[in-house]
Amino acid sequence: MSDLIADGIIDALDRNETVVLATVIRSDAPGKVRPGMKLLVRLDGSALGSLAETQLAASIVDDCLRTVREGAETRVIRYTLPEAGEEARAENAVDVYVEVIFDRPSLLIVGAGHIGVPLTKIGKILGFEVTIIDDRADFANAERLPDADKVIAADMAETLASLPITRNTYIILVTRGHKYDEGALRQVINSDAAYIGMIGSRTRVRTVMGRLLNDGFPKERVASVYAPIGIDIGAQTPEEIAVSILAEIVKVRRGGSAPSIRDLVRR
Repeated sequence: MSDLIADGIIDALDRNETVVLATVIRSDAPGKVRPGMKLLVRLDGSALGSLAETQLAASIVDDCLRTVREGAETRVIRYTLPEAGEEARAENAVDVYVEVIFDRPSLLIVGAGHIGVPLTKIGKILGFEVTIIDDRADFANAERLPDADKVIAADMAETLASLPITRNTYIILVTRGHKYDEGALRQVINSDAAYIGMIGSRTRVRTVMGRLLNDGFPKERVASVYAPIGIDIGAQTPEEIAVSILAEIVKVRRGGSAPSIRDLVRR
């Protein structure tokens, strides 16, 4: 791997950004495309590497970005390159291995009450970068939440509007009341987040969801929210509830099959 590509990957990891690495693994095409050539593609469409000056570069960039949008992690894509003045032929095939290098998964906890503390601790154990937000400074502080990477004491909805939310962001709404849940949910429901879950009783959930639907939020986006939140393990204590919630997030992230409380309620 060239220093340019390696430095690009390291820089992306430092910035907590997703990038896509494309590597030629087979080439029967004449000219400049050879096995081992690489292209590192950023999500803004910019790219660098030995493939950047080839006629394949634009197509590879498009396919790398499509791979991220579709939620895939790896794939092999075949291209054909024409010789000068000729149509593309099978014997001019180029196989490119595409690998998505994800940013570190982030856990965004909205509400620093009694459940927020174990969510932060267990989230860190699971390898998430944890940010927790609450508008009460006596709850949202580093002394009370030493395991969090970032603690923000500010208006929850306004803060959410300013934070980057990607396909690798998992959001938990565990505020002290449904009006705060609703305000936060309005900020994130149309985001790219991989998961949005909201705590609350069935009545509380119905109230919030009904308001969103009445205000024109898309039905499919409202239905995608995990509420009531968690996996049904009979959780009662804050620590048990945190385990239930994070088990659901692991299920979503890893493609597990355990039924969520949300889905049991809807049957």
